Amino acid sequence: ATAMQEAVERLGRDPHVRAVVITGSEGIFASGADIRELDTASAEENLAYNRRLRASVNAVAALPMPTIAALNGHAIGGGLELALACALLVVSADAKLGLPEAKLGIIPATGGLARLPILVPRTFAAELALTGDLITGADAKELGLVNYVVEPDQVLPRALEPAARPWRSSPPAP
Repeated sequence: ATAMQEAVERLGRDPHVRAVVITGSEGIFASGADIRELDTASAEENLAYNRRLRASVNAVAALPMPTIAALNGHAIGGGLELALACALLVVSADAKLGLPEAKLGIIPATGGLARLPILVPRTFAAELALTGDLITGADAKELGLVNYVVEPDQVLPRALEPAARPWRSSPPAP
């Protein structure tokens, strides 16, 4: 998580970067924490991990240029929270999205609970967070959670389209 935060902060300082696209690989955008590691780590280690992850996600949300999440596969738990920190979301129709933490007796703690009800009705946000159920990319579009739904092989090309536009934003203030 620290490496991601440092990379994101470098991008934010680079005057040549006009947009940022975040994607995953091998059919997974980001699946969040490894539950086996959480089970074997101490409470202090888990808290430190969560602080690092939250700082990384918040660094993405704070970028001064447009951010686009290319959800080329599942975005679960912290993975969905990372996507929610982006301005635009492009998803494959069959990708699974959700916050399954409730099924583990924990809560999403990297900003998703705050960002989710901004994008979708509060009642749906509560249901998704309380049940831990996963939804498809097509369902997410229907609910207004994502901007675009495309075939799996078109996720990254579709996400790169708005990234290539000449954004007319001023550079960050010193």
